[in-house]
Amino acid sequence: MDGLWWLVEVAGLAVWLGLPILLLWTVTWSRSVRIGFGAALVVILTILYSVFVGWIADPRQPEWAEAALFWGPVTLLARGVAWAVDRRRARRAPNAGAAGGESAARRRWGAVLAAGITALSVCCGVCLFSWVAEFVDLRLTSPDSLLVLPLPEDLTLISVDRGCGSGQCSDIYLIGSPDGVSSDEVAERLWAHLETTKGWQRLRDDAGCRQHGWLLRHEFCGFIRNEPGQPDGTLRFHVSGALAVATPATPAGSVGRVGTVGLW
Repeated sequence: MDGLWWLVEVAGLAVWLGLPILLLWTVTWSRSVRIGFGAALVVILTILYSVFVGWIADPRQPEWAEAALFWGPVTLLARGVAWAVDRRRARRAPNAGAAGGESAARRRWGAVLAAGITALSVCCGVCLFSWVAEFVDLRLTSPDSLLVLPLPEDLTLISVDRGCGSGQCSDIYLIGSPDGVSSDEVAERLWAHLETTKGWQRLRDDAGCRQHGWLLRHEFCGFIRNEPGQPDGTLRFHVSGALAVATPATPAGSVGRVGTVGLW
């Protein structure tokens, strides 16, 4: 199943890159402009796609939703700049363009592709900021497994449960260790992992938060809450999130913010 999903992601990358490159081809004639802008567009869009599907995970990267939203504007911006550069080169060297100038068919296809990419971008934004996102569990406040996983070798993932209620979802990780250390040691290993590799900030012994996103400011918080009858040497780590659009970052060490996302 993992291999099949990888093939789906690769096929998605082909579509993700193919439409913008085809659009670029319809509006330019110069080979150097096509190669230069095409290469730059492939690099930028591949990075965005890697963020979108989770191939790379870094606390400094944009949110996956931002990667989806940036796809259309980046493509259309590159198309506009490439078109302007191509026309400037054509005016300076009229014979460098294709014989007979632009074809009407190519202009029409370029307009159709540009309209289609614009429509896809609008639909993406509508889906992320409407009831549709809640219906398919793509809410921007929904935590993602990349906030915690993959775990280091000194920790073991036993199970992951997801619960939703009151318009908010949370993930519950049951975590242990391969060498059977105490729950307190498991907690210290977990926080060391979250702080050093996932960009979390530990606010209490049992709770912490991570701010995420560039334009869409997110804060995901987690806390440890063990239950009666839980196996020795394990802990339950609850992660939930809240969306704060265009708000300043929470001051470091603020515990009040933790309370607003449901740690209590």
